[in-house]
Amino acid sequence: MELEIDGRAVSGENCFVVFCNSRFTGGNMLMAPEARIDDGLMDIIMVGKLTRTSLLSTLPKIYTGSHLSHPAVSHVQARTAKITTRPEKAMLADGEVLGTTPATITVHPRMIRYLA
Repeated sequence: MELEIDGRAVSGENCFVVFCNSRFTGGNMLMAPEARIDDGLMDIIMVGKLTRTSLLSTLPKIYTGSHLSHPAVSHVQARTAKITTRPEKAMLADGEVLGTTPATITVHPRMIRYLA
């Protein structure tokens, strides 16, 4: 996977990469504990190459947010990310297929208006 995060190149092997706009994903998973939905940034959680044993012991930590302390897990905040993989990979949002890589994800601050 090759990523360009706010113009900075990031490459490497990953188990998975998650782009978050809020703290929780999949219901109770505290994937991005530092995320704020109104800060104009996405929180990108990258989990590097892990053995099966390490992956199985690390995944439950997602429910408490303590996975960020694992040395293979990194966290960055950004406005734009470009993703390229070889071969193409499916892009999912909450379990729904949106398309495939290559893709660009961009945060558009204050684009949704709501009544309180």
